[in-house]
Amino acid sequence: MSAIEYAGYALAVNFSILIVPGQIFFLIIQEAGRSREDAMLAALGVALAEVVLLLLLFMGFTIYLRQLIPLLRWVGAILLFTLGVFGYLIFAIALLGSSLAVVFILVMVVSAGRNALGHRGLRILSLISGMAFIALGFSLIHPMLTIPQ
Repeated sequence: MSAIEYAGYALAVNFSILIVPGQIFFLIIQEAGRSREDAMLAALGVALAEVVLLLLLFMGFTIYLRQLIPLLRWVGAILLFTLGVFGYLIFAIALLGSSLAVVFILVMVVSAGRNALGHRGLRILSLISGMAFIALGFSLIHPMLTIPQ
């Protein structure tokens, strides 16, 4: 792999990591909601933190980090056991929260659509989405109803 190909690959990987919603993603969105300047300062802060981490890496911090690996494994194992115990509770809360969020968004979209499209437009949209759900249901059931040859 040439240096240019590697640089392109590294850029693509890092870009895909940055667009995945996480703490930095939501921090930038929150700051951008306030002002462009606040968002740029937050982005600069993130970049500065990355520079510090890269400097530690280039100075050989991994030599010291390797000595901490057994401790990190114990801490990670304890965390995984804890998550295993509380995993069902976390899943239930996440499921309920995401379900409520989807319902809330759906209510807001339908309400806005009713105002924008009117009663007749909303009925047409409901008919189209209903037919789409029926078609999806048939596409899921069809393989179970056919006899394998």
